[in-house]
Amino acid sequence: MATVTLLIVDDEEKMVNTLKGYFEAVGGFEVLTALTGEDALALIEAQQPSIVLLDKRFEHSPMQGLELLEKAKARFPKTQIIIISGYTTEADKQEALSLGADQFLEKPLMLPEIKKAVQEAVAKLPST
Repeated sequence: MATVTLLIVDDEEKMVNTLKGYFEAVGGFEVLTALTGEDALALIEAQQPSIVLLDKRFEHSPMQGLELLEKAKARFPKTQIIIISGYTTEADKQEALSLGADQFLEKPLMLPEIKKAVQEAVAKLPST
């Protein structure tokens, strides 16, 4: 299997580091990380990751997750974007999906649940 570029975007550094370590240990992933929407957009533009694990809400970032989702999907529609949120209503979920999210996961999350979502995203990637 070719290496898949995975971008993890969350303002909780502990969460980012946990997920980064987990997916590096799983293997098959080049893992990039960002703590703000602005940093994530710059990485998406420069690195064009195949999959983005994206928190919906950032405490200290003007650009929130859904805005980033919309910008990333407009520019790179084949990128698989998985929204993660701890503050969720059904309307939030539907909004994210209507803006192009490929999956929506609610916190708290267990690593096997995230791994399954990422594996499903990998399966949807175009063959190279």
